[in-house]
Amino acid sequence: MKGHTAGTINSVAFSSDGARLVTGSFDRTARIWDAATGKQLGLLEGHENTVTAVAFSPDGRRVATASTDGTARLWDAATGRERTQLRAHAGFVNGVAFSADERWIATSGVDALALLWPYLQGQELLDRACSLMPRLLNRAQRELHFLDPAPKAPRCGRAPLP
Repeated sequence: MKGHTAGTINSVAFSSDGARLVTGSFDRTARIWDAATGKQLGLLEGHENTVTAVAFSPDGRRVATASTDGTARLWDAATGRERTQLRAHAGFVNGVAFSADERWIATSGVDALALLWPYLQGQELLDRACSLMPRLLNRAQRELHFLDPAPKAPRCGRAPLP
């Protein structure tokens, strides 16, 4: 699997079904590969420094990356689009992992901390958002959290809006 432009690949992880790999490199990118053919399927660009760790979510829809730029980032594995950045470590982030139930993301850093980040998605995320501030999410917000970008009726969570 050739594609990274810097000589060192720092991290590699399989998707849970074994069909894909993700690699992270000194070239500031992560790349998604077909495990059977070695063909590059995706390029994750946005980190400002070395990608130190990579992980697939258990359902294979997302990739998490960690970097010496002080961030961990979440990506859409199908499109390569960056979904969010996790910033709290003082210094390099050198590890990232999803919990098996996809409720948490863990990061580790050179600050000697391991941090847990709540990871909500889909309907659970929408229900939580609605409980905090009942309003319609706009199209971009819905797409960001893998929700139908154009719901059929005005709703917040599972209940119709008043």
